[in-house]
Amino acid sequence: MGGPAGVVASQGNEVYKTLSNNVNAKWTRDPGLRRLNIGIATMFASAAANGYDGSLINGLLAMPYFNANLGDINPNLLGITLAGISLGGLPAFIPASYVSDYMGRRFTVAIGSSIMLAAAIIQCATSGVYAFLGTRIMLGIGLGFAQTAAPPLTTEIAHPKHRGNVTNLFQAIWYWGAILSAVLTLGTLFVESSWSWRVPSLMQGFFPAIQLFGLLLVPESPRWLVSKNRHDEALHVLAKYHANGSVEDELVQYEYQEICQALAMEKEASKSTGWSTFFATKGNRHRLLICILVGFMIQWAGNGIVSSSADSPLQTISHRF
Repeated sequence: MGGPAGVVASQGNEVYKTLSNNVNAKWTRDPGLRRLNIGIATMFASAAANGYDGSLINGLLAMPYFNANLGDINPNLLGITLAGISLGGLPAFIPASYVSDYMGRRFTVAIGSSIMLAAAIIQCATSGVYAFLGTRIMLGIGLGFAQTAAPPLTTEIAHPKHRGNVTNLFQAIWYWGAILSAVLTLGTLFVESSWSWRVPSLMQGFFPAIQLFGLLLVPESPRWLVSKNRHDEALHVLAKYHANGSVEDELVQYEYQEICQALAMEKEASKSTGWSTFFATKGNRHRLLICILVGFMIQWAGNGIVSSSADSPLQTISHRF
């Protein structure tokens, strides 16, 4: 135990490689890593759910029965309805971060996925623009909670040698959801009933359902457990999933000490920092502006305009037929 703790100051993948670890070189043949990685894969579902909605509106706007359901509405109301996910998700991120820190990552993911699943079922059964807007806001709230907790959960429970790939893959799964949405809306485009849009709407509950199932497979974040002084549980989680139950494993001990030291430093730093730190100096204000502009520019890349336009590609196809 003293060996790994002594090298915590030298962090990084190179240090991890020098420590003995009771796992199979191929994770598919290791029971602990196999269960862990399958569970992590189900947590990617929140990114896929985000991608599904990003592509869904483009398909729905091409459907005559969906437009009939909305009725002859004001373009401003239509814009607000299409932005319902953002209207619900944006204010949800702040309380979701506190819930994640106080109640745990798994609990927050469960809340978000449950809200999204319920919203998808309700949306499928409703009619009218205001009901559709309400369920989209509800979906946004659920997505805000799930998207806040799922990424840190996957990163904090992943084995060190897989952590980089897990972090990189999370947002890349966005496209899986977008592709599924495009395929499904194209497949139901010519269904001669309201089910042409109700089926894709109901399928918004598919990814949250996967995530709820995945919560049965993934453990709570050891980092969160340590932050709540549940040290024995955190060590047990690390040993079970990163060393097949070996508590004295060098890598497990190193990870545990690393988490403890990082949280101790964060606790000390928090005494002199807060929200006001963003505005304390010119440099901090500059960094805050960069953070805001990066988020804005990502969303203003043009994909939102094209997807929600009255002349979107899918709608052009439907009009030709």
